[in-house]
Amino acid sequence: ALEILEVGLEAIDTEKILRKAFSQGETLGNFFKVSPLKDFERIFFVGIGKCALDGAKVIEDILGDYLTDGIALDVKSVAEASGLKKIKYFAGTHPYPSEQNIEATKQILKMVENLTEKDLIICLISGGGSSLFELPVDMSRTGLDTLIEKTKELTAKGADIYELNKVRKSLSQVKGGKFAKLCEPAQIISLIFSDVLGNDISMVASGPTFFPSPSQ
Repeated sequence: ALEILEVGLEAIDTEKILRKAFSQGETLGNFFKVSPLKDFERIFFVGIGKCALDGAKVIEDILGDYLTDGIALDVKSVAEASGLKKIKYFAGTHPYPSEQNIEATKQILKMVENLTEKDLIICLISGGGSSLFELPVDMSRTGLDTLIEKTKELTAKGADIYELNKVRKSLSQVKGGKFAKLCEPAQIISLIFSDVLGNDISMVASGPTFFPSPSQ
C-alpha cells in the first residue's frame, strides 16, 4: 500500500513533471511546438493555483536568463518563496476569492500588457486557481461579494465542479479563455495540472487559457 502511495505521489510531483517536460538549453524540448527561446524577445511566467510556487522555482531555474519576468499566485506562505529571483510571488486565499487575490490578478494583467507576437507566456495552471486568479466582471465590492455568495450557495447545494466553474466563468474577466484573449498576439504554453475528475482542461481553474465551445 505504501509503495502504491509513493508511486502516486511521484506521478504528481510538480518539479519532476516539469523537468521531464522541459529540456535545458535553447529550446523547450520536442514536447512543445514553439520557436527556439532565442527567437522570442520576451518570455513571461504566470503561475496560478496550488502548484504555482513549486512550478515557478523550476521554471526560473530552467529558463535562467531567458526569463524576462513572472508572477506566481498560490496559497503557500511568502516565506516559502524566498528563493525566487525574477518571479514575484503573491499569497492568495482559497476556497473563496478576496481583495488580495484580485490585486494579484491585476498585477499579472499589468505584466502582460502590450504583448507582441514575439513574446511567449508560459502559464502553469493548477487546482485552486478558480479562487486565486480572479477579476470580477463587476469591479465593485458587490461583484466580489456576489462571487463569494454564489460559490458558497452552489457548494452548499452540492453543485459539482462543472456547474460551479460554469457560473464562475460568467462572472469573471479572466476565466473561460478570457486571459488568453488578453494576451494576444503573444504565444502561450499552458502547463495544466488537473484536479478535475475526467481531466476536462476547460474546467481546471475555470480554464483561463482555454477557449470554450458554446456548450462550455
